[in-house]
Order: sequence, then C-alpha cells, then structure tokens
Amino acid sequence: MTFAATGRKRRIFGVDFSGAKDACKKIWVSSGRPAGNGLHIDECYRMADRLDPAVISHAGRDECFAALRSLIVNNSDAVFGIDLSFSLPAQLIEGDWEAFIESFPSNYPSAEEFRESCRSQAGGKELKRVSEIKARVPFSVYNLRLYRQTYYGIRDVIRPLVRDGLACFLPMQEAKGGKPWLIEICPACRLKKEDMYLSYKGKDDDKHSSRVQILEHFMNKGLVIPHSLQERIVEDTEGDALDSIIATYSTYTSLPGLGETSNTLPGDQAVEGYTFF
Repeated sequence: MTFAATGRKRRIFGVDFSGAKDACKKIWVSSGRPAGNGLHIDECYRMADRLDPAVISHAGRDECFAALRSLIVNNSDAVFGIDLSFSLPAQLIEGDWEAFIESFPSNYPSAEEFRESCRSQAGGKELKRVSEIKARVPFSVYNLRLYRQTYYGIRDVIRPLVRDGLACFLPMQEAKGGKPWLIEICPACRLKKEDMYLSYKGKDDDKHSSRVQILEHFMNKGLVIPHSLQERIVEDTEGDALDSIIATYSTYTSLPGLGETSNTLPGDQAVEGYTFF
C-alpha cells in the first residue's frame, strides 16, 4: 500500500492554535474522514468545550495544552494539521531538528527571551523559512503577533510529544504506523492559494458574509459539513472555527504529497520543516 493510500485511511484533524493566556477559548479543532471524493466534517469545537466544566473557569495554557496533547495521542490513526510553526529559520538553529526541540526550554526560558534572542541573532530582521516564503506566510515565526504562539506551541505541545516518542512530525521525522502524524498548516496561505484571501474576522455584516463565502467555497471543493456546524462556523466572529476548517481541508489535500516531502528536505530545510498549504 502506498504512503498516500495509507494516509487517506486516516482521520483528518485541523487545529487553529493559540498561545494566548485563555488558549482554551481560542484553540478550535475540526475533524472528519475522507469519503468518496470528499471529506466529511463531523466535529468543530473549541478546546474549552472538551474540558471538565468544573475547571473551565480557571483553565489556563497548561490545562489546554495537556488536553490538546491527549487528543493527539488518543488518535493514533490520524493526521493533524496545526496552524503552528514547528521550527525556526535555519540561521537560528544549531544541530538537527530533534536537538533543537529538546533544548528549546533551556535555550529560551521565556517567550519574551525567545523573541529577543531571535531578533538579536537575525540582526533585528524578521527572517522567514524557505517554505514560508514559497507559501507566502504573512509573518515571521517570532513576529510580535506570533512569537507567543510559536514559543508555547514548541515548548508545551511539540516537545513533550517528541521527547516521549508519541507522535511523528512530518517531514522532519519518519511517518510511522500506530502513531499520529502532525504537519504544519497555514490557513492564510491556503486562502491566498485559492484566491479567497478576504477579510473575514469581525462582527460586521461584511465579515459574516465573507465567512459564508469562504465556507461555501471549500464545500464546493469537497467538504461535506452538517448544517448545524455550518452555522457555528460562520457565527464565530473571530474566525477561529473557520480557520480550523481550512486547516482540516489543507491537511486532507496535503496527504498525497506527504510521502514525497517526508525525509527529503534539502539542506537547511531539514531543520526548518515545511509549511503545507
């Protein structure tokens, strides 16, 4: 059985990640299964929806990230596309990717020190990785808007999974059976690729209309979504629910190319990782 065929048997998840203090209210997860020539979405929810109601009111990053790690580990037959940077530009990394991940907390004791270190090493510039330039990623991984997301994602989600061998991060690691596969996704890049890069985050009527238009676009391309979920997605004014849907679609469409990309990145890209879009 080919790599692509194996991948198509897996459940598909899309995660819109956040490093905010109230991450459980910001992180959205969508999932579904390939069926025929499309992808049937059967879930779209905030991480807060899956926590014990007794802990939601005081849940912070730690509780949310622990829940996300459990979700990943408990779905060993799945591919997760996460809107999260798995690495840094090669100029800022010494050694291979796994060594970089392992030493991350000791190299960067806080999110602020992470950002300042990256800026200092880069001479004040906001560098981008090779695949980010190709994908037209809006911001550097240590940009003011993203550095906390990158920092907490690598430290509290990626590193524990790598350390304990609980998941496979593609294409830096081999895609093994019996473990979840994780790939890096950029919803904004997918929208650019689809010529659907609209302004859709906000409470105004035009933003709502844009969310409807974007969702209908992807449904016309093979997403099958129950009406109740469609309403929930477009009514999320921050657009995070829609981002998780786009991440799920991007993960699904990336499956055929995973085998070609896995463990074949040239030179610096082997430590930088790859942005699928």
